[in-house]
Amino acid sequence: MSKIKPAILAKAIFDITVNPQDRQKWSTWLEKLAIISQLIEFKSIVTNPNIGQDTIIALVAKVLESSDEQCLSLLEILRKHKLFKQCPALLEQYTKLIQHAQNSANIQITSAYKLTSADQDRILNQLRTVFSVKNIEASFDVDSSLIAGFNAKWADKTYNASLKSKLNHIQHHLT
Repeated sequence: MSKIKPAILAKAIFDITVNPQDRQKWSTWLEKLAIISQLIEFKSIVTNPNIGQDTIIALVAKVLESSDEQCLSLLEILRKHKLFKQCPALLEQYTKLIQHAQNSANIQITSAYKLTSADQDRILNQLRTVFSVKNIEASFDVDSSLIAGFNAKWADKTYNASLKSKLNHIQHHLT
């Protein structure tokens, strides 16, 4: 098992990308890697002992449409540490870092009922404080099992303001 974790590699990539064009370039590479790394055909190529490692790197670079030295270095690290299967997590971590730097967040909000525009605005204002971000892109879903209220998920953070969660909390403390 590799000692390099996706969060550490994402931070290293983030640290070398200082301008928006570089960050967009890396985001595109990581998005493509996240997709192809999950394909059965790709997994069989990477694990095939009859295919040389240089050939694998060359194939992936061709798919990424890149001969950039930094991209090739990333591919070599992924190959050497057997991290190709971690590409979706790497993309997720890199995206979180960009969002944090931009003081923005993509938040999934689930409410007990369909929210009005006024309710959505009120919740978004509350979440700006809770998650300490200025800009929020939100998607809204409905889950009537929440009874009332809502929960919000951003990256690895959850904010639960649902009646169901409050009732579960009370029940837990009473038993």
